[in-house]
Amino acid sequence: MKALIESVFGIESKTPRWLVFVVICGVAALSCWYVASAIEHGIKKNLISEYNDQRTYMKAGLSLRETHYTCLLSRMRMPLYMYAMSTIATPFEDPETLFKRAKVFNVLYSLLLLGALFFGLRKWLGGWLALVFTLLATGQFYVFKAAYVQPELTLATVIVITCFWAVQTLQKPTWKNALITGLLLCLWFLTKASAQIALGLFGAMLGVKWLFAGKGQRMPYITAGLITLAAYLLPMSPYLWTSYKVFGDPFYNVQSKYYMWGEDVDDKHWLQSLSLDYSFNNLKPGDREKLPSPAKYWKEHTKTEIVTRLERGIEMMFHQAYTEYSWLFLFMLGWASIAFCAVACRWDEAVRGFLSWKWELLYLTLLLFAFVILFGWFVPMKVGPRLILSVSLIPIAFFIAVTHHLLKDQSVSISGMRLSFEKLLATLMIVIWLGVTFTHTPFDLANYYFGG
Repeated sequence: MKALIESVFGIESKTPRWLVFVVICGVAALSCWYVASAIEHGIKKNLISEYNDQRTYMKAGLSLRETHYTCLLSRMRMPLYMYAMSTIATPFEDPETLFKRAKVFNVLYSLLLLGALFFGLRKWLGGWLALVFTLLATGQFYVFKAAYVQPELTLATVIVITCFWAVQTLQKPTWKNALITGLLLCLWFLTKASAQIALGLFGAMLGVKWLFAGKGQRMPYITAGLITLAAYLLPMSPYLWTSYKVFGDPFYNVQSKYYMWGEDVDDKHWLQSLSLDYSFNNLKPGDREKLPSPAKYWKEHTKTEIVTRLERGIEMMFHQAYTEYSWLFLFMLGWASIAFCAVACRWDEAVRGFLSWKWELLYLTLLLFAFVILFGWFVPMKVGPRLILSVSLIPIAFFIAVTHHLLKDQSVSISGMRLSFEKLLATLMIVIWLGVTFTHTPFDLANYYFGG
């Protein structure tokens, strides 16, 4: 049993049995606290299902069950979470009854997502720092969102794991890495269409690495690109085919097609009244000319107006996110500082790592920059901080990965004993996390709404 637990949690075999016991009991106790706190928050604060798309996802899940999965799903929100809702829906059920059950379902389901975070990133963060990262996500993000019937936690989990596999594939373009990356990108797309940006940049970076590869070393990049694309497209081909038949575009999404090019939330409400996410049947004569588009937006607005909207959106986005999830971003700054200190202490190793992973680091940088621009553009449509939060775990995980890579072999001498510096750091961060979480999180859960 001890060997099995050590294997599951990535604990070294020489670790004392008592410490293994403490880790397991600690995880179990925190899981109970997490479930109880999230459910209580859902009961007291998440009272209206119409807020923030919750009823929309439940209604879609009910429709899937009632029509035996034959109904056309909205091309505004992606289908993966709708299918998850269908697993707990009873045909022709009262929406409020489903709402109560869906909140509990989402809390328990989020525990599986946290497990996926730990096991999905342990390869790059190491066992101890992966535990620290998972705890950080638990107490400063997931517990706040768990009781809301929304796909945000699924999205955040899939995004951070996919980004690490994409980086791994760029570094080692084997067919297995490419297959996993393509399947994860498919999951990402079926959760939120922003995966298109990640795929596009991934393909561009594969092309760059192909250009700079030496003679006889280019074929793996071509193979990896084709396998990734196939693994991305084939599992969702029925969804793409339906979109093509109904809308003439396999990747049709009303958000990117029309909504994001509107002026403000009033434009969004007018577009929603046309039900363009289901068909074009509600379009009246002359409506097509009024529909927003990129060309129309650039034509009708000056460069100053465009830049002003973007700057205002980015400022609002980060202000909202920091206001509601301040400790998540403070921990991000903390881990950035730790990573920079590790780089300064292991400069030669850090330079070698940078030279070896420069294209992969560029990919992550460009990806985050693209999302900041895109999400900042969307903010005037009253979308809240949900968009930027979906990628907020990427920089935290990256800083922890850098720290793990540079410090995993370092040790310190205390009273004649050689102790792992990484484990001491992990222990210190867990203690800090416990203090922050049990000081601030219960108050926030009791007083604030986190569905926005």
